[in-house]
Amino acid sequence: MRNKRRTDEEWLSLIQQCRSSGFSDRVWCEQNDISINTFYNTVTRLRFRLHHIRAQHKQRSSLSPFPYRCLHTGS
Repeated sequence: MRNKRRTDEEWLSLIQQCRSSGFSDRVWCEQNDISINTFYNTVTRLRFRLHHIRAQHKQRSSLSPFPYRCLHTGS
């Protein structure tokens, strides 16, 4: 059976949970029944989107706070 699709907000929350868990990404994903490939593909996709958002806002006054730290390579 296929898993339901998650929103970007849901993925950001999951990535933050993973990165703050103290476990490696692989172990955390196994414990939470998430494919490690899906996890890393989503991190890459969100990082790419963030890059474009930041580039658009660079010309404007300031960028609103965004939890981008969780998108950087984890353990």
